[in-house]
Amino acid sequence: MLSAVAVLNEVLDTKDPQAVSEQLTDSPLGFTNIEQDNLNRYADMLIEERAETLSKSQEFLTWNDVQKCIDMVNIQVQEEHERIIAIAEINEALNSGDPQQTLAALLLPTAKLTGVNPATAQHYHDVLHYTKRRLCQVA
Repeated sequence: MLSAVAVLNEVLDTKDPQAVSEQLTDSPLGFTNIEQDNLNRYADMLIEERAETLSKSQEFLTWNDVQKCIDMVNIQVQEEHERIIAIAEINEALNSGDPQQTLAALLLPTAKLTGVNPATAQHYHDVLHYTKRRLCQVA
């Protein structure tokens, strides 16, 4: 396994995302939770991590370092998908014309918005609705 990790580190040194992706999927290292759709992001993050380890005079990324990057990318992608769904719900609420529905959508934990004040629900709704209308006119 150590030699396979060493090979992966050598591939990371090439800074070739395609080669890194191939190494991740073809290697006998047994990484878990690898999603084909995220291979490019894994490669980009691992290349960055490898450069960082070298700048700290560390010899190589360990198996655990690589698995941690894979897991972190998966979490980031999941959060992005949840945020996209929250944005769609905010847009639906704006279309409903109901400021309370807009407020409820803004307060969704997956929207990751902070400081939303329920007392200004009407203002949020009005400003967001106006902005959405203007963006639709420009597009």
